[in-house]
Amino acid sequence: MPHAYRMPLTLWSCSRRLAETARWLNWLTAQHVGALAQVTQEHCERYLAQRHLRRDQTGAVIGTLEESVARVAAAVIIELARYGELFTADRYHERHPMGWPVVLPGRGHAATHAEQNTHTGTADPATDARRGPLPHRNPRAPRGGTSPPGPRPPRATPACRDQDRLPRPCPRAAPPHRHRLAAGGGPRRRHRRPPGPRLGSHRPTARYQYRCTGPRSGHRQATSDLLAAIRPLLEQTLSQVGTQKPWGRNAVPVSRADGAGTVAWTLTLDERDVRDLVGYTQTACLIIAATVTGLRASELMELRVGCRRSTAHGQGMLRHRLISKITKGQPMGGTDDEWVVVEQVDQAVALAEQLASGETGDALVFGPFTFAMRYWKFRDWINSPAGQRLGLAPIPEGVVNTRMLRRTLAHELAYRPGGLLATKIALKHVTVATTEGYAARPGGAQAKLLAEIGEHETERNLQLVLAEFRNYQDGVMPAGPGARELIEFFDTVDGDLADQATTAPNVVPGDQHVLNLLSKRAQVLHLSAANYCWFSDPSRALCLKLAGTPSADKPLAGMCDSARCPQATHHPCHRPV
Repeated sequence: MPHAYRMPLTLWSCSRRLAETARWLNWLTAQHVGALAQVTQEHCERYLAQRHLRRDQTGAVIGTLEESVARVAAAVIIELARYGELFTADRYHERHPMGWPVVLPGRGHAATHAEQNTHTGTADPATDARRGPLPHRNPRAPRGGTSPPGPRPPRATPACRDQDRLPRPCPRAAPPHRHRLAAGGGPRRRHRRPPGPRLGSHRPTARYQYRCTGPRSGHRQATSDLLAAIRPLLEQTLSQVGTQKPWGRNAVPVSRADGAGTVAWTLTLDERDVRDLVGYTQTACLIIAATVTGLRASELMELRVGCRRSTAHGQGMLRHRLISKITKGQPMGGTDDEWVVVEQVDQAVALAEQLASGETGDALVFGPFTFAMRYWKFRDWINSPAGQRLGLAPIPEGVVNTRMLRRTLAHELAYRPGGLLATKIALKHVTVATTEGYAARPGGAQAKLLAEIGEHETERNLQLVLAEFRNYQDGVMPAGPGARELIEFFDTVDGDLADQATTAPNVVPGDQHVLNLLSKRAQVLHLSAANYCWFSDPSRALCLKLAGTPSADKPLAGMCDSARCPQATHHPCHRPV
């Protein structure tokens, strides 16, 4: 059951629940309530108000009980609603869209705690506005649709590491001669090449630029006396060639994400800029992996270099897998497992492997991370001038975490036929009951998800019937055994519209008026692979006759024989099928 508890209760807790349930039912009997269907909001509030009072043996009020007692009393009322599907003879009559009765005390502190203790999830799915601009299509770019800035950071990263590994110079080295320093800056003056990297005016120019000319002269350490001696040479060089950051001076042009021409894939960068860009690209890869696979944060942290596995299945067909560990609910060290992923995730993890800080075969791809902090920095960079220069879509404000991305994936999968079982397998849940609760928003479970699906189906059916009615008005008639009956219905609707035009010539009937006339017919529409099934009379349904279930309330689309069923029609949209 989607509303059932996910955690087992102790015998003492069950005993308290049983005693409290008996107390609640006996109180209803004393109030002359003979069935749960007669329970109202007033009964719940009165009972909780009285249950909160402490009484002596004579029944006199001597104080108030602890909050936990009132919380258990409210939880019992809620549980009788959550497990209402088990009660076939009597249950709460009025229903709340979230799955429990309207009569529950939703404003009380105790009831609020009781509802929170019985929720099956804690994270809302990510909204379309927040996850729309995220990089879930092209893993090589911070936003799908651009030619990649992705492959470039891996080339610059090893060079930055090599520069960090340069041996530290001895601070007592003898100062170089002026002619050696002049020779160090000579090639830059001849080729008009800026020494870079450049800093702001708040940094000493001579001390910083010495990093560019000093190594050529054989020294890497600058003292105050040395800087005073070489300052004229450095200033002369800088006045001729200027300064510029060392990386990305000849950046390859790429197409903007919004299609508005081409730009250099990056502006010039220094070592810190390269590291930041590597971090943004790693975060983009992390968002892709979390969004499309539904892996938990702990499982993403366990990905190591070499975790990708690809096997061929036929010509040009590959199945991609990721090897990681499940740590939630597992023994110390976790349990090895694998996830089947799409090609885009494989490409994102491959790029993240190139950007990994370690070079050994067992280095962590992402390592320990705080997703909220990385997402916040990534969003700021996307919304900054650097991201807008590439034409990246701005990411709106709001919280996004791995739980929300995992729940969003559960919703997307559960909407599909057979999606509940697919969600259980993809998210590696132990039971389908866990998946039922996980695939809906907090406070509801499969019931709310099915209600939302029903609303979408109703709207879709109305639009389909309206489209076919417009085809009828244009002279495009349906075919099939049920075509005559459907055309007669359309004739009736068209006649009603004509009568209205006669009685109210100044009123032009809009789509909403037509939808009102077609709504009853849309309620019996069911979609099959190559036909529409107008399931208005179950006794005439050929599929139910073949299956031996003439009293069913839905058709069996898998057994549909649209050439013989009197309720099946064919339309132009079915011609390709």
